[in-house]
Amino acid sequence: MVGLAGIVCGVMSIRCGHESATQVACAMLGMPPKEAGEHAWDAMGEVANMVAGNFKNKIDGMSDKCLPSVPTVITGADYSFRSLAGNPPIELWFRFNGKPLHIALEIHS
Repeated sequence: MVGLAGIVCGVMSIRCGHESATQVACAMLGMPPKEAGEHAWDAMGEVANMVAGNFKNKIDGMSDKCLPSVPTVITGADYSFRSLAGNPPIELWFRFNGKPLHIALEIHS
C-alpha cells in the first residue's frame, strides 16, 4: 500500500497472492519464477508506488500538492485493514497472466 498526503489524503492498495506477485516480478525483472519469487513483494511495492504516482499526476494541480509515502508491503493471510475513509473505496479487479490483482483507492479528504 501507498499513502497519499496533501490536498488529497488516502491509501492506494494492491492485494494479491504470492503467485500473482511472482508473475508481476517475473515480468518486471525478466527472471524465471523460481528466481523472481524472492523479489515478489518488492516488485508489488514498486507497482503500488507507480500506480499511486500515476493517479496523483493525472489530476490537474495535484502533482506537487500530494505526496506518496514509501510503499508498505504486508504479507500473509491473517491481517485486518481499516481505513478512516468516509467513502467506499474505488476498486478495480484485474488478471495478470491469469492471476488476480485487486487495486483499491480509499480517499480520506
